[in-house]
Amino acid sequence: MRISSLQLYWLLFTMSLGMILLLTINPAVLYAKQDAWIAIMWPGVFGILIAYISTRLSLRYPGQTIIEYSQSILGKWLGRLITIPYLLTCYSYLAVILREFADFIQITLFEQTPLWVPMSIMVLALMYVTYKGGIEGIARCAEILAVIIILSMIIVSGLSIRDWDYHRLLPLYLHKGVTHIISGGLPATAFFGEPAIMVLTLFSFLKKPKTAVIPVLWACIIVATITVLVAIGVVAEFGSNVPSRMIYPVFMLVQYISILDFIQNTDVLIVIVWIVSIFVKLSIYLFITSYGTTQWLSFPKYWERMIGPVALITFIFAMIPRNTASTGVVFVNFAVHYVVPIVMIGIPILLLIVGLIRKQSVRC
Repeated sequence: MRISSLQLYWLLFTMSLGMILLLTINPAVLYAKQDAWIAIMWPGVFGILIAYISTRLSLRYPGQTIIEYSQSILGKWLGRLITIPYLLTCYSYLAVILREFADFIQITLFEQTPLWVPMSIMVLALMYVTYKGGIEGIARCAEILAVIIILSMIIVSGLSIRDWDYHRLLPLYLHKGVTHIISGGLPATAFFGEPAIMVLTLFSFLKKPKTAVIPVLWACIIVATITVLVAIGVVAEFGSNVPSRMIYPVFMLVQYISILDFIQNTDVLIVIVWIVSIFVKLSIYLFITSYGTTQWLSFPKYWERMIGPVALITFIFAMIPRNTASTGVVFVNFAVHYVVPIVMIGIPILLLIVGLIRKQSVRC
């Protein structure tokens, strides 16, 4: 299985956009009001920085995933121990994202449909594409599906911009200080940092790893820029109070489009973006989790056999939360307090520093 740097770019771009757009605007507006777009900017910069750290770390050990080179750096047992939080994060993200997908589908499209129905359909699709194509097949899907996302975003932006009132963005940085801006952006760090998690495994499958640093950074930059622009659009459309009471402000923004009572019901476009993005993201996580688990257990040649058990575990845990509110609150708290400092920041920096020290010691 080998992918190109361009395919990695499309993977990261496609998988990032959906959940970031739908789930980061609400807390940003809740805390930062009309400065929500500023609150989105710093998590975007954070995501770019830690993605760069992860790429530099992975470049030092070409052809190896974090499960492998952590053992090269720290030794077999300590290396395995330090990657447990990484694998647990992948398992938890799989379950939470699957549940968020099902909740969104139920709230926006099929109110009377049991949650297990869309979840089962998605899990079966994930298992099929992961088993048949591995990361190479997922990358090819991302290349095609990215076109749908880009076209949908262009259409939505063109139709909604006519209703924006930019005076609602003013005054800047008056009623809310830096504390509220930081608080509004904290939940977004859990999403903007995901490319860094994926790079730690996906770099081992690149044909030319040295050419992939720039595409990874560009994927993070473009997703952050689009999210900032969408946050501006939401505030310009609804003001600084109404979006904080919406579960999905971006969906409502698209649903609000009406031109001459003829062009309406364009919310289907944002639904398409969401489903496409979630499909790619879940496929990547299913592959990383299955492959990483078998590497951790020391039989990576049989990683396909882990797809079924991982999918089953994901489905069971995704059914546990009572509602979408509890899912979001628990996930954000878990991600902000544990995943971001330990998995996204702590482990890559620790491995990079220890790796540099050990290489310097060998030279001496």
